[in-house]
Amino acid sequence: RVRGMFVGIMQKSKEEILDTTLKLFSVFMLSAVNALENYENHEIMRNHSLELERMVQQRTQDLVDAYDRLDITLNAMQAGVMVVEAENYRIVDINPKALEMMGMEWEVVIGTECFSVICTACKGSCPIVDRGLEESNEEHIIERKDGTRIPIQKSVSRVMIDGKLHMVENFIDISEQKKLADLKEHVDRIVRHDLKVPLNGIIGLPDLLLSDAEANLT
Repeated sequence: RVRGMFVGIMQKSKEEILDTTLKLFSVFMLSAVNALENYENHEIMRNHSLELERMVQQRTQDLVDAYDRLDITLNAMQAGVMVVEAENYRIVDINPKALEMMGMEWEVVIGTECFSVICTACKGSCPIVDRGLEESNEEHIIERKDGTRIPIQKSVSRVMIDGKLHMVENFIDISEQKKLADLKEHVDRIVRHDLKVPLNGIIGLPDLLLSDAEANLT
């Protein structure tokens, strides 16, 4: 482990130097060496600490940037997104689109149980927490404060956040799809009704022709 050497030159000859003087000089030199080594170790630790601090700051900034990008993405999404803590079924985060669809404020929703705002299940029957499903995809109804009912298609998946199980719920408004489906069914009923009368006539025409033919033969 030798990294350097101190050499002391004394003006007197070996015979003229007392043993006590040599010992005191050795103590002085060793103290100087220890002081230099401690200084070097301190510099190494200080540089290492500065590097760690720089890495932590960079990592923190990266996390902040990632969170900002995620926040911007969630806020710009045209689908509702809600994060629920599985342990107590309480909503811990929600994006603006979901709040718009619910007709509620962020302060009101955060901390409430998901059963009271969007989920039709009850405690003890949650498909993710209680039934152990990895994900769920079903239709639900959001009932707003003004009584408006909005049909939604909701998917739920399991995620771990800060070591705790959470549920991320994504849902979209399917009101237009429902209206189109109802319109299609209505048009189908009209078409079936309008075609039924002429088709009945066509179906009965052979019987009429046969009856006329038999009458003429007679």
